[in-house]
Amino acid sequence: MFRGWQFFAAVVGSIVLLTASVVFAAPGGKKQPAKPQQAKVYRVAVLEAGTNWVHDKMLKALQNALEESGWGDRVQFPADARSINSWTTMGKAGTARMATQFMQRNDIDLVIGMGTEAAQALLACNNGRTPIVAMTLSDPIGSGVVKSGEDSGVDNLTTCVMPNQWLNMLRLFHTVVRFKKLGVVYEDTAAGRTYTSLEDARDVVREKGVRLVEFSHLPRGATVKQCQDGLTWLVDHGVDAVY
Repeated sequence: MFRGWQFFAAVVGSIVLLTASVVFAAPGGKKQPAKPQQAKVYRVAVLEAGTNWVHDKMLKALQNALEESGWGDRVQFPADARSINSWTTMGKAGTARMATQFMQRNDIDLVIGMGTEAAQALLACNNGRTPIVAMTLSDPIGSGVVKSGEDSGVDNLTTCVMPNQWLNMLRLFHTVVRFKKLGVVYEDTAAGRTYTSLEDARDVVREKGVRLVEFSHLPRGATVKQCQDGLTWLVDHGVDAVY
């Protein structure tokens, strides 16, 4: 079984390998193999909507997996092609701006969008040519990044989709814990509700005949203290489990 970074290492390696397998049309329409040339080094851009330790670990693991698979010296992550924005309204505008810049550059062979908002920003300005790999998405289908579990709906987009992942996890959580009042903390925005898999949580509590207690007052880019305050509020309101 692939681990997450091994899957994406295989994806990145496969995409650049396909890009390397160039053929050209000779006069008369007959295809001929491209002439041998020095091995190309592929430049990969990385777009993040905000800092996230999961992103850092995934990228490091991805680079290690590329090394192990023999692609370490063929794939570069240039410093001028990595953008980490902030979880603020201004930061969101910066993510959209950098996505447009990456899509317009001719020296980028592939772009990795880390997280839902980065992937959405890249798709909003997609040039239809540069391969996009979307990583660490909470709900690729629910967020509209992909069309379905079988088809991304976008020819140059690749990501990992596990249908009903959070729904099944919440069902298992109830089977093990047998909670009667489940608490959830989230930012009341489209992205915040997606990150929390809120609709899946609502479906499971209806299915199990239990209650869902929601704290929906987190601001965008909430601090640890603000999250802790939300958890305290849930405990004060009698939850016996928190998702």
